[in-house]
Amino acid sequence: MGSSTESVRQDVAAAVTALAGRVTEALADVRGTAHVVAPFVEISEDKVAALGAVRVLGADALAPALLAGTPPAAADTDVMAEAARCFPLAGNGEVLAWHDWATAEAVARQQHPPGRAPRPEWTVPEPASDPDQPGGPDWREWSVALSQLAALALPGLDGPVHQAARRHAMVLARGACWAAMRRDYPLAARLARWLAFLRAGGLPPGEAPLDPAPLLDHLLLVGGVEARTVLDARIGKRLLAGDRP
Repeated sequence: MGSSTESVRQDVAAAVTALAGRVTEALADVRGTAHVVAPFVEISEDKVAALGAVRVLGADALAPALLAGTPPAAADTDVMAEAARCFPLAGNGEVLAWHDWATAEAVARQQHPPGRAPRPEWTVPEPASDPDQPGGPDWREWSVALSQLAALALPGLDGPVHQAARRHAMVLARGACWAAMRRDYPLAARLARWLAFLRAGGLPPGEAPLDPAPLLDHLLLVGGVEARTVLDARIGKRLLAGDRP
């Protein structure tokens, strides 16, 4: 059983890499017309692994549409609902709960006929957890915790996590520097993405003096950076280019 579970994990991890690459390619279409989720699952030989990848990326799978200010495609949101049913909350349920909330908020942008109520699976309340714990000797832990919620750093999303990020932008800047010096590129990219989100939303540079643009450029030049790190960096670059929250 253990080897079977590990095989599934490896298959999902490979699918995550593939899907992140597809989303990154779609970001190059500045018109935001490309949609990725449904076609990716449709052509995948392993549908379960593909749905797992959709579950892992969450709202990031809809990033091309959200950054372009267009509604996500109905076929994409249908597949995301299927992924949520296939992979219910487990393990780190708090992170997935916030991802579900972000996905639901993103899906709410989809155009519905007048008077049509939102579908029940996309009525997701904010998780009850408190993201506002950055102080004292735990600032590194808080930076890591917020980096796990980098998929929330997308246009149109706002909630307690975003408010905590605004209040503690200096901690994010400190965490990004710390991660970059340790060559922890995934962590550095996620925190730089948060800083780009805050800059795009009008945060004064003095509240977080680290300019995320050079760091994002550096991460995109570093050899061997994984697909999800590239995706985080590309989203950060798009935010800084004027795709405002």
